[in-house]
Amino acid sequence: MARRAAATAAAQEASAALDGVAGVVNAARDAARSGSALIIDGTDPPAPPLLSAAAALEGGAGSATLAVHRVELLRGILAAVVPAAAEPPPALTAAELLSIAGQLRQAAPVATAFVERRHAAEMTLAELGAALAALTRDEPERASEAIGRARAARETVAAWEEPPPELNVWLQTTGDMLTAAQQIADAVRAGDDAAASVAGDAYAAAAQRAGGADRALALSIAEAGSAITLAPLQRLARAADRVQAVHDWVASVLH
Repeated sequence: MARRAAATAAAQEASAALDGVAGVVNAARDAARSGSALIIDGTDPPAPPLLSAAAALEGGAGSATLAVHRVELLRGILAAVVPAAAEPPPALTAAELLSIAGQLRQAAPVATAFVERRHAAEMTLAELGAALAALTRDEPERASEAIGRARAARETVAAWEEPPPELNVWLQTTGDMLTAAQQIADAVRAGDDAAASVAGDAYAAAAQRAGGADRALALSIAEAGSAITLAPLQRLARAADRVQAVHDWVASVLH
């Protein structure tokens, strides 16, 4: 009876410790998901929630160590009381939590740079629109200023070290549109109607590809942005499953 009571007490302690680890993993997972969502379509910086997720895992490393200890203690007691009892699944370790935290910390600056490029792409199109509006008002100087800002923003996007292939479509199309828009502005400034007409045709030809280019950009953002946090999110999902599996084993001892 004393051994069985000890096993029950050990199981209760192990269950409580596993609850603590589950809380850590779930909190980190929620924060990491938030950061991942902000990479693609959020207005707030993605780094803070990613770093918060990492900090949660680092702070919870001690909880993982305690849970491993208490599960091992329960396993030892069961070996004496019920030799045929099933072995517990592998418990989540502090080292694994710290490893995932490291991945999240590495992802934070990458996510920040990615969002900067995404905003730069948006600015490119916004300034191109401003340039066209200025041309319709017969303001070539203002149009040239907007084109300059659009080109600067586009350079930020073009500086992507390992861009997805689809991004090249957008870069080529926006480059052609900006070149043609500048040629229109130059022709308007010079009063050269013929040159303005030729440049207008060039812009119209490039603009016909704009829809496909925008879709290519959206695809690039979705795929590349999701990849930044894919590995740690997958590991957090597996970590949650492992904690639950050990919890189920402990529950089987209690019941």
